[in-house]
Amino acid sequence: MNLDLPMRYLEDPENLFGENNGESDVLTLLRSGYAEANPNVVTFFEQFTFSAEEQSWMIQAYGQEEQDLNDVAEQWINDHPERIEAMLADVTTADGGPAWPVIEAQLDN
Repeated sequence: MNLDLPMRYLEDPENLFGENNGESDVLTLLRSGYAEANPNVVTFFEQFTFSAEEQSWMIQAYGQEEQDLNDVAEQWINDHPERIEAMLADVTTADGGPAWPVIEAQLDN
């Protein structure tokens, strides 16, 4: 809806929607010991973010336009290589090399 309609978010001087106008975070819970055993996964998810606009675009493309989920993800990835590179900062491959060059080589350039 945010992409289809001209919308303006109202001010909330009384905090009726909560702190930061009801902004929320999605947190990932891990079993005990997982973070220590899988530091690459933890690093990636600490850097994994989408803006509200990006989320709205994905929801619209997949949910309303009924595009294939993999196609939506692939399009976003190919359209935002700098974001993928940032999400992969300090993430390594199984052999210890940087992950970004491996992913970059797979992108549609």
